[in-house]
Amino acid sequence: GILAGDYLKEASDSNVNLCGVGLLYRYGYFTQSLSMEGQQIANYEAQNFGHLPIERVTNDEGQFLVIEVPYLDYCVHVNIWKVNVGRIPLYLLDTDNDMNSEFDRSITHQLYGGDWENRLKQEMLLGIGGMLTLKTLGIKKDVYHCNEGHAALINVQRICDYVAEGMTFNQAIELVRASSLYTVHTPVPAGHDYFTDALFGKYIGGYARKMGIEWDDLMDLGRNNPGDKNERFCMSVFACNTAQEVNGVSWLHGKVSKEMFSSIWKGYFPEESHVGYVTNGVHFPTWSATEWKQLYAKYFDANFLNDQSNEKIWKAIDKVPDGEIWEIRQTMKDKLVDFIRKQFSETWFKNQGDPSRIVSLVERI
Repeated sequence: GILAGDYLKEASDSNVNLCGVGLLYRYGYFTQSLSMEGQQIANYEAQNFGHLPIERVTNDEGQFLVIEVPYLDYCVHVNIWKVNVGRIPLYLLDTDNDMNSEFDRSITHQLYGGDWENRLKQEMLLGIGGMLTLKTLGIKKDVYHCNEGHAALINVQRICDYVAEGMTFNQAIELVRASSLYTVHTPVPAGHDYFTDALFGKYIGGYARKMGIEWDDLMDLGRNNPGDKNERFCMSVFACNTAQEVNGVSWLHGKVSKEMFSSIWKGYFPEESHVGYVTNGVHFPTWSATEWKQLYAKYFDANFLNDQSNEKIWKAIDKVPDGEIWEIRQTMKDKLVDFIRKQFSETWFKNQGDPSRIVSLVERI
């Protein structure tokens, strides 16, 4: 989430024509506190969306926009929210409303939680619901970026839409491939979702007909070994099979990903695959302290924020006096220590700790 946010901020700074789609979680991340024994306590507090810098999307009549996403033999009603990340609109989907059952309201309660069925329902909402949202809003893009396999079902809906317009499945999937990118973030198995034939078919079974193919053909798009009915459907494999380009997030990760996905493309060496890499970065203004930004503005080129990959600009660091760098470093360290003291004291007082012990410990920091 942090990386995706930085991605949108940088796109805004660069004036890129882009929009994002995600889920709006009622409970989001937990708030951390510590017990007297130093153990982490996870506190999940419901967010009041009215207190966040977001707004409900409305239709032409000024009414709140609600879309319907098909699940089994019924539809889940989805609220659409909008966040303006600078110039970039980010649309967030929310099922926690009175039109849905308690079973479906919880789809967007927590990022990590629930069973595999709830995970699949979340990924349907993000992928299929995300495309239906863009379609309802009249938004069409030249390229669609699948950030992790969790959003891979975007291409199921895109293929269905093209087939509904009169294309064959082969024509539709080639057009989808030509306009799709997929970023894989981790080689850890837990980061790649697998669904059994029974569970995946329960929710996605009807889409094979809409795509103009047999169910086994759809399942094979998510298998390393097409035809092996004992193999589960992998979202990451499906994303690879429906994207023109696949990238890891560093040179080494790109190399590892080539090996990890090599079994998808039989008869090719790993280095011949279309798995590449980008180097992950962060949004510079967000993560730089004011003191450092003032220093850069003083000694660096005036346009350094607009050309951060230009090594010639960064060589200006040699012109900065060592004393100024050290002074800022000490200032930031003092701020960090003050912050730790404050947080430590507040936590211990909240847990009814011994005041004299708290004072003694704080003085040692």
